[in-house]
Parts: sequence; structure tokens; C-alpha cells
Amino acid sequence: MASFSKFKRVKIAQSIYESDFLLSLAHITLHGMAGLAASIKNIAMGCATKETKLAMHASEAKPAYNEEKCTHCLRCIRICPGEAFYEEEGRIKYKAAKCVGCGECIACCPSGAITVPWGSLLAYDVQRGMVDGFKGVISIFGEKVGFINLGFDITPGCDCVSRSSLPITPDIGIIASEDPLACDKASYDLVIGAPPYPGSEADKKGIKEGKDKIESLCPDAKPAKLWKLCQKMGLGSLDYELEVIR
Repeated sequence: MASFSKFKRVKIAQSIYESDFLLSLAHITLHGMAGLAASIKNIAMGCATKETKLAMHASEAKPAYNEEKCTHCLRCIRICPGEAFYEEEGRIKYKAAKCVGCGECIACCPSGAITVPWGSLLAYDVQRGMVDGFKGVISIFGEKVGFINLGFDITPGCDCVSRSSLPITPDIGIIASEDPLACDKASYDLVIGAPPYPGSEADKKGIKEGKDKIESLCPDAKPAKLWKLCQKMGLGSLDYELEVIR
């Protein structure tokens, strides 16, 4: 049984749980809460159930409901195991006290009336949840794990956002390791060491080669805290040796 920093337990997607091994292929981007979205963040959020993913993002692990956006499709009523959604006088109502935090309503709502309450947690709280999620996933596989980070089109927003912009740096290559923390830290250092991409957000802010672009573009993230927590929980090492293959 894995011990965690924030959660009592972590729920993993069934297809991941039943797999024989895990080989992560992650696209590197920036992330407002983690600083860098790569192996650790993508596995933590990509392999967890909706319930655990919601708990990573929100203080009470319960969705936000905007009644004005509701189209009265009744899907939330049919899917909610806690009967938190109900019909009253022709409108759909939501009683948060009955919500069990499964997150299924967010996935099924076609109008965007039910959403994750973004911003209800501080960055480090989100990071703690990410680290727990990541630890829960890789604890299933023992040594049968590998990590590959793709340093192409490194955008200032993560891949889950609906829009994109210019990469913040030129491509930095492919980083691979059996150590997830070393893989992500090396990726981070390569992003910092690269020059800004012309016309990008990093370039517009005047961030020079070797300066911390991630700290400047994601000021709330403080990724050093995430690295230290990962190391404390035995998830890898911050000391690495970079072998370059051309």
C-alpha cells in the first residue's frame, strides 16, 4: 500500500491498473500549477479516475454548476450516483452536500454547465495531489516503467487548453529515462537553457537564454517544491547525468 502526501487513497483507471507495464510518452508543455507538464503531471492526471483528477484540482472535490448554461438534457440526473442533481419546477438543481465527487457529471454535460472549479486550490496543493496520483500509478508496476518526454512545440499552456500559441523555445529533443524525476528535471533544465522562440511569450517578456522562463510564465507554480516532494517520497532523483545522442 503506497503512502501519500495529501490523499488517503488514489483511484486509477481500470485499463491502466490491469496493464503489465507502463511506458510514458509525454509532450512537454508549461503548466500553470506544475510549472512543467511532462511525465509526472501527465501520468498523475492522465491515468487517474475522474474522481481523483477532480480532487487534484478542487478543494472539495466537487464540481461547480452554472444553472444558466443548463440545457435540461437530464444527463446529470441519470448519471449521478448521489442524486445531487434533481429537477424542480422545470429547472435542474444541484445540492453539493449529496455530491460524492465522482466527476462523471462533468464528463457527461454537453453544455459546460458543470465544470471543475479551477483556482479553488493553491498550486502546491495541486502539486501534492499530482505527486500522490503519480505515486499511486507507478506503484502498480514496480520496475516495469519507462519515461519519454517529447520536447517539441513546447507551448506556454498545457495540451488540455482549447487554444495554443507559439512555442516558448525551439525544440529541445527527446528525453528518456527510467527515473521519472530525473527525466522531468532534465527536461526542465533544457527548457531553461534554450533561447526564447522569436515572437513567443518568453520572447515578448524579454527572457534570455539560461533564464527561468517557466518561473516567469508560470509564477504561481514554484516547481522546485514539486521536485523536492517527489524526491522526499522516493519517486526519483534530482541528480542526473545527461547522455546526448545525435
